[in-house]
Amino acid sequence: MFHSFILMTLFNQINCRVIDAKQMNVFRTLCNNLYFWVIMLGELIMQHFMLFSANYSVFSALFGTAPLSAEQHALCWGIGASTLIINTVAKKIPRDNFSFTTKFTLEEENSNDYISR
Repeated sequence: MFHSFILMTLFNQINCRVIDAKQMNVFRTLCNNLYFWVIMLGELIMQHFMLFSANYSVFSALFGTAPLSAEQHALCWGIGASTLIINTVAKKIPRDNFSFTTKFTLEEENSNDYISR
């Protein structure tokens, strides 16, 4: 489960590079920043080091990991990549559908509002 979560955050980093609601192609500016790729690759290497170290009892106890089968590993990558699809679907939903959220003010303390109750 944690491996899926980390992969989802890595794929979400790609989503977050394009914040325009009208721009659907998140891969358009992907190669513009070398630092992005260095950090992304470093995070991916560290994640896989922790994952594959589960084959050794010392590292397994240290990181609290267990080995994954090839099917489980592929499923984790599929779940992680699903954030690319979810982002596209979310951009298709009109923002006007969420206009009710302007009523929520988290900066003020009011004992009568919905969130404080």
